[in-house]
Amino acid sequence: MSVAAQVADGQNEQYVVPSRFGHFSSLSVPRKFKMKRVFRWLAILLSIIALAFTDVTYSLLIPPHKAPDDPQWGARMALLTVGIYGAILWGGLLERRRRRLLQSGDVRFALILKSNAGKGALLPGITYRFLTKDGKEIEDYDHDWTDSYHQGMVVPVFVHPLQPENHVAMCASFYDVI
Repeated sequence: MSVAAQVADGQNEQYVVPSRFGHFSSLSVPRKFKMKRVFRWLAILLSIIALAFTDVTYSLLIPPHKAPDDPQWGARMALLTVGIYGAILWGGLLERRRRRLLQSGDVRFALILKSNAGKGALLPGITYRFLTKDGKEIEDYDHDWTDSYHQGMVVPVFVHPLQPENHVAMCASFYDVI
């Protein structure tokens, strides 16, 4: 029997589900969650930066503050402002799928096979393996925003019941399940 199967069945005491995740399977659907503190502050900071760029762009496009030496300066700043708003919107749309999985996906537990946490990686991540309800093993890589999961640990994974390829590891989400 594979290690992932042992984790799923709880047969190997070395790979038992940590008690801090033990209640996840019994949480009512839809589950409640909240945004992790670091991403909450990041969203607020990006919003403030976007508003500041909007104000500067507006003042550079409208006379009398229009720059006389480079009339296109305001238009260039406007492109940067649109880019910031686009990045915020794009990130929100990408995270929407993960939110749905956290709210109503099946809970599985995955064994972490590899981790580049603490190795100076720009975006640290983990490689993990878990079993679906029908016994299929799925191995995947995702970001580890917390940088606290390492090889041999167990991480909760929220899986779409009909499409197990559509899943998210809790550590890769901007949210914590409460």
